[in-house]
Amino acid sequence: SRFRPPPREAAAAPALARDASVSGLPSFARELCLTFELVEPRQPKSVRQQRERCQYWGPDQIPPEFLHGLKETWRQCVDERTFRAMFSDRMEEQLAAMHCWRCKVPEHPEAVELLLDLLLKWLTYMLFNTNTQLWKSTLEVVSLVVAQVAASGVALTEREAQILVPNLLERSGHNMPAIRDSLEAILRQTLAVHPWLCLLPMLLRGLLSKSKRSAACAARVLAEVVDRQIALALSRSQKDLAHVVKAAEDKDADLRRAATQALAALAQHLDAQTFARITKTMSPTVQQAVRTAAAKSAPPGAAPAA
Repeated sequence: SRFRPPPREAAAAPALARDASVSGLPSFARELCLTFELVEPRQPKSVRQQRERCQYWGPDQIPPEFLHGLKETWRQCVDERTFRAMFSDRMEEQLAAMHCWRCKVPEHPEAVELLLDLLLKWLTYMLFNTNTQLWKSTLEVVSLVVAQVAASGVALTEREAQILVPNLLERSGHNMPAIRDSLEAILRQTLAVHPWLCLLPMLLRGLLSKSKRSAACAARVLAEVVDRQIALALSRSQKDLAHVVKAAEDKDADLRRAATQALAALAQHLDAQTFARITKTMSPTVQQAVRTAAAKSAPPGAAPAA
């Protein structure tokens, strides 16, 4: 079924706003926005996500059969012109599709929620492109989508987080500082729409990235989400803790500093005996760095880290 438009009596003013929002777009993007149609897919979101729960979607190359399945599902959901632009090989058409979605996401919050996994798949697929302009436009839409999810008070499903977060983490080592900053900002946005404990395995995998910049980003986000639950989970898993300790011993200064902060954050949520047991697994150099960082971040009056 088609998603319902706003009530007729409330349509006039929003229509003027929509006209204004597309007036500055290139002609093809403006035409896409004005002829845009959105239809619910035949398969409900819960059924679709259960069926695809183990389907690989990046950050490495997406299998062709999975990409084909995405295209076939989107063909059911949007008008033919929008569909062709979304999956075009021409940058101008890809940008037009991205401009169109940037305008339409705020207009269709109900649709975005029902199609969120499909939209995130398409957006992360677009990050396989090498064009800087397209990357910036894609990240604007991703940020807009995550902000809208947060504003609506819903959370990403586990499947949606698996589609989005690993792709953002791996690409957070981009060569351009502005794009790296945008990716890290979006990762911080996701903290409001998915349980932190569920993000932990993705962040730990991010620490293993071949890109030191990406690994450092994962470590910075990890340091930010350490709470009692995550501290206990890490203290009970020697394997997971070893990943963080190894990062704190890395030759790369940014990665080493970020991982040290993540380890130091554990001191605020673990008893002194448990924290002391953890630090014994570290080299003397890392032990000293972690204790120093923990002392600096400790609340006033707190006992020093063991």
